[in-house]
Amino acid sequence: MNHPLLLLLMTAGGLYVAWLWFRDRRVARRGPPAAQALPGATDAPWRATFIAVAGALLLLAVETFGENALGLSAQQSSMTWLFGLYSVVAAPVIEEIIFRG
Repeated sequence: MNHPLLLLLMTAGGLYVAWLWFRDRRVARRGPPAAQALPGATDAPWRATFIAVAGALLLLAVETFGENALGLSAQQSSMTWLFGLYSVVAAPVIEEIIFRG
C-alpha cells in the first residue's frame, strides 16, 4: 500500500470526493439539496459535532495511554510524508463515503 503512485491516486480521489461533498453542502445551505447530492452533505447540529470531537479525543487519549503503558510506542514504524498525507486527507473521506454507501 506504500506505492507512491497508488498513494497519489487515492489522495487525489479523496480530495475530489471531498470537493464534491463541500459543493453539495454549499448548495444545501442555500435551499433544498440537489437530487444527486452525496449523502450527509448537510450540517450536523453543533451538539452532535461537539460530542463526536470529544469522543474522538477521549479515544485517542486512552489508546495513547495504553500504547505507552504496554511499551508499544517504541515499536511504531516511520511513514513517508505521502502516506501521512493520504492518512490525514484522503482516507477519512473515502471511509465515510463507504460507510454512508
